[in-house]
Amino acid sequence: MKAGTPLYFLRSTRQAAQSDRGRLYRSARTYLTPTLHNPTTATMGIARRQAMVAICGRAGAHAFASTALPPLAALAPDITLHVNGLSKSLGPGLRIGVLALPAGMMDAAEGIVRDRPMEPSPLSCAVVEEWLASGVIASVQKDLGHETRRRSRLASSLLGMSGLVIHPAACQVWLPAPRGIAGRLVLAATAVGIKVTQPESVMAEREDRITGIRLCLGGPTFEELTEALSVFAELLKSARSTAVEHQ
Repeated sequence: MKAGTPLYFLRSTRQAAQSDRGRLYRSARTYLTPTLHNPTTATMGIARRQAMVAICGRAGAHAFASTALPPLAALAPDITLHVNGLSKSLGPGLRIGVLALPAGMMDAAEGIVRDRPMEPSPLSCAVVEEWLASGVIASVQKDLGHETRRRSRLASSLLGMSGLVIHPAACQVWLPAPRGIAGRLVLAATAVGIKVTQPESVMAEREDRITGIRLCLGGPTFEELTEALSVFAELLKSARSTAVEHQ
């Protein structure tokens, strides 16, 4: 996104595809995360995906998508740009990206890529090729999936399910909250050494009163995560008690 480009937030509810049509008609580009949206973990069903690409097509807007199951490019290859990379799915050291484009954009994209001063490391490409052929990547993905589910279960057991959005395949937990409560929770967590995503950083529209807390489950060790979630659970309990008292 260029600086100064206006952003319009599209809601993820079942009825939102049609009600957000006006926003799409004011946009030339739409960025979508159909699977395990960050931070909410929401995943679009096939009907929602079809509705979104249909509206984009009628509005003349290109759709940028970053996940699969199924890729939006399979539903609307003429307007969808599919972006992904191994740094997201396997590890940050594998800086190899994937870009699937409409046929009419291919020549221009190849020219831009050739003009860039940075390229993927040939060694990294060779390693990934070998890992794909030998089954290493499939094995790593299986192990990552197991660990993600284990951490999701830990978060659910320590934080409880009231108001918490947890998906067993997501590396984050989403806690919707009013802006004021979310801000106070961040300050309290920071004071005890727990880093959480700032609520403002996941808000496309600054005037919104509802935001939330994103808790990343993938960075620390399992023991560190257990300790941090246990402390955060007490902070969350205190914040909820305070909110009830002020109602």
